Amino acid sequence: MIQRRQDAERERKEVYEATLRRAVRRTRRAPDFHNAIEDAQRGFAGIAVRNPDSWHPHLKTRDAARLRLAAARHLFALYPVPAMLERIWLVDTGFAADEVHLRRHWYVVATRGDSLYKAGASDWLTRKEVHAFVNPPAGLAFDEAFWHAVASSSTNERALGDAHRTVEDCSLAAR
Repeated sequence: MIQRRQDAERERKEVYEATLRRAVRRTRRAPDFHNAIEDAQRGFAGIAVRNPDSWHPHLKTRDAARLRLAAARHLFALYPVPAMLERIWLVDTGFAADEVHLRRHWYVVATRGDSLYKAGASDWLTRKEVHAFVNPPAGLAFDEAFWHAVASSSTNERALGDAHRTVEDCSLAAR
């Protein structure tokens, strides 16, 4: 009888320990701040406005893309830029390497307060279009902002905004 009690007690302990092993959280890997700052610096050596060693982030995320964006903001940002320019730091899949570099270059130029027109946008856009591109309506993607800038230079802004809303209304009605 004593033996059965001891066996039962041992089984309860094993079940309890197995439950604890399942319930205990696994340790999460630490955020890789060093890799994020290196990714943001890659291709833009020497033009940072802040020292990479002075970055002391207080981020709760471990997402490499968000860390890369935070590192890019630390290194280059003197002025705020639209979200469509920042998205290239978050998602760069599906783009050729030269397209990624071009978009990141435009981000760096715009956020430093330099002239995007002088930095190479003049190959595609006029000064008025560059201004419209850097100040797009909320929620536009990079390509949409680009074409919005081209379209807005040839018409007044209100008519373009009404046309944009009409297209949205039609697409919502089609659903």
